[in-house]
Amino acid sequence: MDERDNPVVKFITEVSNQIFERLLRGQIDYANDLKALEKYRDMARQANAPRLESGLVNYMAVLNMVAGHLELAEEQFTRFYHLQESQGSLAGMVTALNNKGFFFASLGKYPEASALYAQAIALAETDVTVTFSGYSQALSGQLFIHDMLKQFDEMPTLYDKLVAVLATVH
Repeated sequence: MDERDNPVVKFITEVSNQIFERLLRGQIDYANDLKALEKYRDMARQANAPRLESGLVNYMAVLNMVAGHLELAEEQFTRFYHLQESQGSLAGMVTALNNKGFFFASLGKYPEASALYAQAIALAETDVTVTFSGYSQALSGQLFIHDMLKQFDEMPTLYDKLVAVLATVH
């Protein structure tokens, strides 16, 4: 059975998305949310749903980032990348690099963020049709970093790439 057709997976997806949406609104109950996400991650593992499991690891990373548990968040963003890599998900790997890049950028660690965005861009460029969304996010993130570091000479090339990829949508 495809992971997306599994009723357990559908249930976990629905309830974990509710937690994530609350998290994005700043409505955090850290202990209960983390406990629930860990439980759902374990359920996803038992249901042999690796895409869902990796998504829950990403949710836990975001929860820990917002709650200020930065070391744990960094570890979970790295784990999210490795889970995507083990699944051979190019788009997932680009997303994971972007998420960790954003994490570092939000901490003012611009060189670290830049390295991750550069890696995401290089990976995304191997197949832009699969990584379109992540590619445009990586380019935008890298533009932001170059602006923050006052590396303006790097920006026109990135901007041109971003305009070119966005033009393919219209």
